[in-house]
Amino acid sequence: MSQIRFKRVLRAAAQLGVFVIAATAASLLTTGSASASYSSQIAALEQQQQTLINQLQVLQGQAASAGQQAATTQQQITVIQQQLSQEQIALSEANAKLTATTNELTATEAQMARDRTELAALVTVLYQRDSGDSWAAAIANSSSVSKLVDDSINLQTVRQEFDTLTKQLIADANALKTLQAQQQAQEKQVSGLVSGLQSQSSQLQAAENTFAVEQDSLTGQAAQISAAIQTLSSQIQVLQEEESASSGGGSLGYGGTILEVYSGYPNLGSYPDAYPFGQCTWFAASQAYIEWSANANGWISGNASSPNPYPTGVTPRVNSIVVWRGGGAYSSLGHVAWVIQTGDGTNGQGFVVEEANYIAGHEDTRLVLNTSGVLGFIYP
Repeated sequence: MSQIRFKRVLRAAAQLGVFVIAATAASLLTTGSASASYSSQIAALEQQQQTLINQLQVLQGQAASAGQQAATTQQQITVIQQQLSQEQIALSEANAKLTATTNELTATEAQMARDRTELAALVTVLYQRDSGDSWAAAIANSSSVSKLVDDSINLQTVRQEFDTLTKQLIADANALKTLQAQQQAQEKQVSGLVSGLQSQSSQLQAAENTFAVEQDSLTGQAAQISAAIQTLSSQIQVLQEEESASSGGGSLGYGGTILEVYSGYPNLGSYPDAYPFGQCTWFAASQAYIEWSANANGWISGNASSPNPYPTGVTPRVNSIVVWRGGGAYSSLGHVAWVIQTGDGTNGQGFVVEEANYIAGHEDTRLVLNTSGVLGFIYP
């Protein structure tokens, strides 16, 4: 295997990274030799590509299962949110009851304080009335029978009030105990509702986080596998192009050898507007100012008819534009590329170009062995 192909296989392995396609490169290097065919290399890469496609299909099945689980989780989250709303209403009601109970408790305690004060006054009156006066003494001390009757009635009234207040205080004390118990129960209920809300909120957040992590993981894995499949497709296409070139590339046989395939278009100058993005003409026009608009095989005549034509010739030079006619390894509309090196090839006619869309959708560097099929070179 040539040193160029050796380096290209290593680059392919590095690009595939996490999917252990480096093993493929190692296999090609250890078993490859001058007699190794393009078809065997292509078959090895296609086998690796199929393995990745199978992995991607498994991943897609897992993603579908995860999507179903996510839908189920979303339903559970909806139920939890409904329960959360109900408990928030219950919490508000419990807080309102707690406030009412607290107000009632305060009022009861104030009433009991007033009743105690009034009861103390009645005890004083009763003590003064019953401080050793006998019925006879009461008669003797009364100025008249009418006064005696009034005093007796007043005393009886005071005693009745005393009895009533005593019973009321006992009832209020019992009511106070009941209210205190209710308040404790309501406080416990409120505390339980708060704990329940916090727990459900945590569960809800955990469910959301789990779904997000799982979704990111599946998306990342799918993207990596898809990128690896695309990289393998590019490598297979490169080998197929080289196989075509080595076997003659059709009737003209001027495809040459791919040295490197780039991801994107890293070697651009300015971005021309006159040609479609990604086409060979677009790329060449980004390297030098072009005054004409034509298909690739019309660039020699387009340059000749432009207001300020560039010099042209049949010899490759660094920083020149090479123009091919259509057919063979190229489109029926021809092809153009930017020459970056000269001197390698047959009869000193070989040269190296940078170009776009020789391999569809990519920029590459290619060694061209001769000028077969070249219409000419433009020297900007």
